[in-house]
Amino acid sequence: PTMHHAMFTLIKALADGVVWDNPLEDPKKKPWNTPEIVANCLLVLTLDPHHENLTNWELLTKLCVHLGNLDEHVREWTVTYLTKWPKSSLTQTVTLLHKIINNQLLAHRPRVEAIVRNCTKFLEVIYHANQRRSEATALDKSAFYNEAVNSGLDLNQQYFIWLHVVEYPESWPNQFTFCNYPFVLDAASKSKIICYEAQIEQHQQLERAMLQSYLRLTTPSPYLVVCVRRDHIVLDTVQQLTNKMDDLKKALKIVFFNEAGIDA
Repeated sequence: PTMHHAMFTLIKALADGVVWDNPLEDPKKKPWNTPEIVANCLLVLTLDPHHENLTNWELLTKLCVHLGNLDEHVREWTVTYLTKWPKSSLTQTVTLLHKIINNQLLAHRPRVEAIVRNCTKFLEVIYHANQRRSEATALDKSAFYNEAVNSGLDLNQQYFIWLHVVEYPESWPNQFTFCNYPFVLDAASKSKIICYEAQIEQHQQLERAMLQSYLRLTTPSPYLVVCVRRDHIVLDTVQQLTNKMDDLKKALKIVFFNEAGIDA
């Protein structure tokens, strides 16, 4: 349609001005950072339902990068706007974002972090809008799980980066990690991260106990030792865990009362 063609031309002209090497440029200085332009951008994203036109692919990618880099006011407007969007359009846009993220991660293309970061930020906008929608019109949470992130990404490294960003924010400014966007992670991936976190904390507890013992400050056990009677396992376990809350992240060691240990 003529209207779509004009809109497409307008958005393409704006999109050609993307500064790829500086995606965190102040969005307030950008001409497309207005509700009117955002609404037009969102409409353009739905013009090619199956994203089969390769000529449009770079444009769609640029628009998604734009939409992930909005100022706070326009971002909130976009969330509200998307709560009223047709469910089919929402599904189509989420699918497009997943395709872009997957292609960038799997192909290891240049500027991958900038593109993936902003597309994920735009996906977050849609996720927040989805949470405000009614149950009948909302997408299932699994629609936001990303295949490439959950199947091919080093999640331990993602958690390691997140941990360092939290502990040393000045040294890791604007560092991207998917751990800040947990909605893209499925249950299995979250479980892997929790296990990795537990391993790190257990190792830290062990080092701390060894250091304190070496300095003779105290002689703490590097383990969470639970001594139980076989006929009162549940009761004894609950009572002892209640009194050892500070040791819950240590490696667990079970001792049965009045029973000598036998090495396997």
